[in-house]
Amino acid sequence: MRRVFLVRHASHDRLGQVLCGRMPDVSLSAQGRAEAEAMATALARRLAPDLHTSPAEQDRAPLLVLAGRREEPEVAQHEAPRYPLRAPDSQGGGERTRLAPVSDGERTPRSGIRVLSSPQTRTQETAAPLAQKVGAAIETADEIDEIEFGAWTGRAFAEFASDPAWVAWNAERATARPPGGESMGEVQARALRLLDREEGPPAILVSHADTIRAALLGVLGLGLDAYDRLVVAPSSWSELALWPGGGRVVSINERVSP
Repeated sequence: MRRVFLVRHASHDRLGQVLCGRMPDVSLSAQGRAEAEAMATALARRLAPDLHTSPAEQDRAPLLVLAGRREEPEVAQHEAPRYPLRAPDSQGGGERTRLAPVSDGERTPRSGIRVLSSPQTRTQETAAPLAQKVGAAIETADEIDEIEFGAWTGRAFAEFASDPAWVAWNAERATARPPGGESMGEVQARALRLLDREEGPPAILVSHADTIRAALLGVLGLGLDAYDRLVVAPSSWSELALWPGGGRVVSINERVSP
C-alpha cells in the first residue's frame, strides 16, 4: 500500500483573474506563502510516523494514518483493482521526469518521504516548505505539470465569456481541447502514469487544480466531464491509497487556515 498526497499550489496574485497555465515566473503571493507554510506544517504532522521510517520498513509494514490513528490498511494488496492505473501515453510525450529510485545514500537520512513538483514556479514554491519539513529534496515531474492551454495562456478570464471554444471546453471536458493545447485526457494519462507505481515510500505531489481533478477522476472511475464536481482549492491536499493495479481516494480538498 502506498500513500500519495495530491497538493494544489497555494494562492498567487493572478488567481481567478488570469489563465496562467504555463506562464513563466508566476510566484506565490504573501497570502500564498502563508498558506503553503500552514499546509506544510499540517502535512508534516500527518506524516510524522513516516519521517523516521526507512523505505524498507515501509514496504514490509505499510500503514495508513487516518484521523490521527495508525491502522492496518482495510484493503489487502491481492484485492481486485478498483481502477485501471495503466494509462496510454499522451500524444505530447517527452515529459521530463526524475523518478528513478533514490538510493539510501542519496536520500535525506531522516525521511523516506518523496516530494515531487510540477515545473511551474508556483508549485516549486509551494513544495519548498514541505520538502524542508519532511527532510526531502524536491523532484521535478512533468507528468503533474499544468495543462498546456496553448493560445489561451495568459488571457484574462473575462475575455472568454463569448468564446465558443471556451464554452465547449467547460461543457465537454472529456472531448474538447484548448486551441494549440492538450486535452484533459492527455493530462489524465500522464498523471496516472506517474501514479502507476506498485510500491514505495509515501509521496507528496504538488500540482495544479485540473491536473489533480483528472487524477482523482481516474482513481474514482468517473468521466472527465465530472471535473467540476470536485473542489480543489489552493493549498489543499487530497489523499490516495494505492496498491498494485488499483487504489482508492481517502480524502479530497483538505485544508488548514494560515
